[in-house]
Amino acid sequence: MRKHGGIRHILARHVEGASHMAEGYTRATAGNIGVCLGTSGPAGTDMITALYSASADSIPILCITGQAPRARLHKEDFQAVDIEAIAKPVSKMAVTVREAALVPRVLQQAFHLMRFWSSGSGTGGFTVRRSGCGNRV
Repeated sequence: MRKHGGIRHILARHVEGASHMAEGYTRATAGNIGVCLGTSGPAGTDMITALYSASADSIPILCITGQAPRARLHKEDFQAVDIEAIAKPVSKMAVTVREAALVPRVLQQAFHLMRFWSSGSGTGGFTVRRSGCGNRV
């Protein structure tokens, strides 16, 4: 990121479209990996089609979603879904990060896997969601 002066943000009107844009970006720009950000709940499920498409064609993309606060996980909060479980079948890595200090390590691991995983096995998509990390991420 330092080499290119930071992150280029492109605003999409819908998370499903944004996740397909991330896939298209990876396909169109050799050596780069598309990233998509979304809120908790339905935004994560809206990313699944692009994750499946990326997985089927061995295209690495990174999808990051928010999540309900840690204390509210699995308590039937409004729009709370277990996106980690939903994304696992179409991802090489699907994790919930529960501590802000772990975010850099998890992202480093995800990018390492996306860059160096054998393309013959299908790199597919990666989902990382943060939960209860407050504003420290």
